[in-house]
Amino acid sequence: MARKKVIIKSNLNTWDEVNEALRQIAEKQSYVDQAVAKYNEAEAKRRKALDEVVNPVKNEIAELENEIRLFCEENKDEFEKRKSRELANGVVGFRLGTPKAKSLKGFTWKAVLEIIKRTPFKKQYIRIKEDVNKEQIIQDYTTKKVDAETLRSLGVEVVQDETFWYEVKTASDADAA
Repeated sequence: MARKKVIIKSNLNTWDEVNEALRQIAEKQSYVDQAVAKYNEAEAKRRKALDEVVNPVKNEIAELENEIRLFCEENKDEFEKRKSRELANGVVGFRLGTPKAKSLKGFTWKAVLEIIKRTPFKKQYIRIKEDVNKEQIIQDYTTKKVDAETLRSLGVEVVQDETFWYEVKTASDADAA
């Protein structure tokens, strides 16, 4: 069965019709913007009212959490060999985070790299990352230092999409002008 290419044609026939469509978009967008602004204003009022009720309770919770943490740190020896302690109303405990390498105070990672380069650890502690310099390929292609055929032989092509856009003039644009 042969495939057919479907061609979609615009319902607009003149530039005046395009201009009218842009006017309609501007009106509809203005309506949407007003509705969203009205909703956001009402939502901000509701959020403020909720914050006034909830924030004092959140502050009390934070104070209680801090008190619990301080007590547990002061009595860490009572945890015995376990990292947590189960109580009637919950569990408290200590958790080790994931290990991370950190440079010593006064050392930058660049300085650490230079030190490691002079040690027997250089092969295992220094990694060399190879990566294709895409920016250079694009620059060479746009300045005609390399052509499309040469790039194809390397398994590369430079593509640039073209997208349609439009801009409507709204009442707020007219006010600004």
